[in-house]
Amino acid sequence: MRAAFSALVITGVALSAACGGGSGGGPSTGSLTVTITTPSSVTALVTVAGSGGYSHVLTSTSTLDGLAPGSYTVSATATRVSGALVDTVYDGAVTGSPATVTKGATATASVTYALRTGSGHVWLTDKVRQEVQGYAPSQLAATGSPTPDVAVGTGGSTQTYDLSVAPGGALWVALPSQDEFARYDPTQLAASGTPTPGATLSAGFVDRGIFDHSGNLWVDVVSGSAPVIERFDAAGLSGTGALSATATLTWTLPTAGYGAKMAFDASKNLWILNSGDYGSHPAQIYRADAATLSASGTSAFSPGATITSSDVFYVQGCAFDADGALWIAVLNQSGSSPAVNLVRYSSSQLAVAGAHIVDPEAVITVSGAGSLGSVAFDASGNLWIADYTARTLSRLLRTNIVGSGSLTATPDIVVTTPAAATPGLTGLAFDPPPANLPLAQ
Repeated sequence: MRAAFSALVITGVALSAACGGGSGGGPSTGSLTVTITTPSSVTALVTVAGSGGYSHVLTSTSTLDGLAPGSYTVSATATRVSGALVDTVYDGAVTGSPATVTKGATATASVTYALRTGSGHVWLTDKVRQEVQGYAPSQLAATGSPTPDVAVGTGGSTQTYDLSVAPGGALWVALPSQDEFARYDPTQLAASGTPTPGATLSAGFVDRGIFDHSGNLWVDVVSGSAPVIERFDAAGLSGTGALSATATLTWTLPTAGYGAKMAFDASKNLWILNSGDYGSHPAQIYRADAATLSASGTSAFSPGATITSSDVFYVQGCAFDADGALWIAVLNQSGSSPAVNLVRYSSSQLAVAGAHIVDPEAVITVSGAGSLGSVAFDASGNLWIADYTARTLSRLLRTNIVGSGSLTATPDIVVTTPAAATPGLTGLAFDPPPANLPLAQ
């Protein structure tokens, strides 16, 4: 009897162990496999995050073991591939997130990186042809007349002015005759056509808009005799169709002008260049300090610095370079008959407070050009110019525009854009903006 009882107890213990009912039975953690697919030139940047502050970064397909059961979020950061002219951006599409990890099992998720449509292009706006033109780097490697890689029509009754690249790659285009900005999303930039904009923003007679480091849109509105600067916050710009967003900050500039150009410096100050006119009123260069940019409502404009010079009339475009110098395309120098000039202010000349008369460090005549329009720097630090009247896109090598005083520079590449009866190149932007420059140009 006693032997039979012992056998029964042993059998019971064995059955209990087999059913996993003991305190030491079975695994207490699980695993997560993340499959990552990228083009050969792309390095992935994938983050797995879970409860308790867990976070792990992956660059290739991996299995994460020993994970506590629960929900894990898989996210992919866009990555850039460097180019001599313009970088390209690759976005990661995630499936299977959030992933649920259970004891003794392996959950799965995947990330596939693909080229962001529109990136790796140089974009121009042509107000006469009423379109946005995108050029691939190979089309801008030498002088010629290539057909744009992509031409996006903005409609038959619009004037197409400036444009800006938003965080995420959408193009925002100023359409002043319709009193609005139009947003063309990356998927709409894959091929030529006349797509309906992904969204429109009513903003008055708009001349230019740029994005700040938080994704807010700053707009120049031509209103009466003096330009008006407005800020539209990022939260109101992500919808579709006619957006209901309204300006959260409004400044009226204190002097008359035909519109304002804007650029952010590396310290996130906003520089506003009131254009002036053809000779009687020089341009005003205002610095709105970063600390003042979070204000709201309609408030008095109080710049941290105001710069004027008899060398700067009728501003057409502006951009900062990697050294913090401000480059300005001007139609007139010293009120003369229309002349083609660039002027450059060094970073030290801009480090002032209050109102000052400051002549540029350099005044540059561009050989063979018409009336300069927008300007922008490429990834190698060369300056590109959209010529309003000649309808060309030209490159000035960085090495040819150094020095101070009166200089002359000759473009080494001149690309002629599609013909039109009248002048009309107005905007220029690199998608994405160079990594070593402020986000918004």
